[in-house]
Amino acid sequence: MNYQYTKTPLAYDRLEQEIKLSSITIATDRFTAEGGVTTVHFKTSISDTEKLTLDTIVANHTGMPLEPIMAPREVVFSKNEKTELGILKVSTYEAFGDSSTIVSHDFSKPTSWFQFSKPIVKEALTLVTGNTFISSSARINWIDLFHGKVYDEDNVVIQNPGKYDVKIYLGDVIQAANTYTVNYEEGKITFNGPVVGAVTGSFFYSDKSYYTIKPKPGKILSINAAEVQFSAGTLLNSAFVFEAWATINHPVYGVMTVQVPGSAIYYKNAKDFISACNEGQGLIPAWGELTKDVHVFPFNYARPKPMKASQNVEIRVYCKNHLPVSSEMATATFYVTIDNEVVL
Repeated sequence: MNYQYTKTPLAYDRLEQEIKLSSITIATDRFTAEGGVTTVHFKTSISDTEKLTLDTIVANHTGMPLEPIMAPREVVFSKNEKTELGILKVSTYEAFGDSSTIVSHDFSKPTSWFQFSKPIVKEALTLVTGNTFISSSARINWIDLFHGKVYDEDNVVIQNPGKYDVKIYLGDVIQAANTYTVNYEEGKITFNGPVVGAVTGSFFYSDKSYYTIKPKPGKILSINAAEVQFSAGTLLNSAFVFEAWATINHPVYGVMTVQVPGSAIYYKNAKDFISACNEGQGLIPAWGELTKDVHVFPFNYARPKPMKASQNVEIRVYCKNHLPVSSEMATATFYVTIDNEVVL
């Protein structure tokens, strides 16, 4: 069940907390926004009394985002001991900063590769049979952030309201989403009934598997550990790559993001992952919607690997030649801490 409001501004993290702390007993499912209208989706219907409570919460909502909880950094002087050079020994104890988990898109599902996807606006769709139309330029792998293919996809949609929606037009009139179905993998839409007139579509499609991890402006992002998850029976169709990229000001081409020479690590087969994981692998039995067991390969680092926003450096994970992994699930997870950068 969903309820619509036109109030602005809205901070979804604070609004969700306000609803959780209220007398409303039904959990929220997600928030969506389009055309200045915010929709609050619940897992199921709420009572009339709870609806009045929701109205009051929205009316009193300030629109101020929640402040991140930052753990203090603790510095301990170790018995005033000094190094051979007379420098005082200092120990810094974890954890400091705000902990977070970053999960990539699914490298086996190109329809989840949203970060480097490309927009197509009102492209003519070609009738193939009955009420079914395809992209006239044969573009496939339309981005799908609505069916659980990407971890925390609801927040991606909230932060980019309406951006990744498939929009279908008959003439100049946009069609309601419940009048057709979308086959994201094949770039195909099928109307519920016959249509007359020119059909066009706006969508994002993917042909690049890059997933990027980088700090936000003014932040330091430290990678404490990482892991990859592959379903049993996975087949790598090309090397799996971890690589550093940097944004530079090229004297001829201007500002551009390029590969850092010598930084790439290529995992060409299953043996490479087994060899590189210093704690071996774990196995999660199939459960929920997964029909196959999942192998987990952890990379635990001796010390955090920090990236400063001022360095203009990022980590990219991708499939070489952008060939998707043959698997039920193929993701990478990064366990990080985020702190404020102090530029001296």
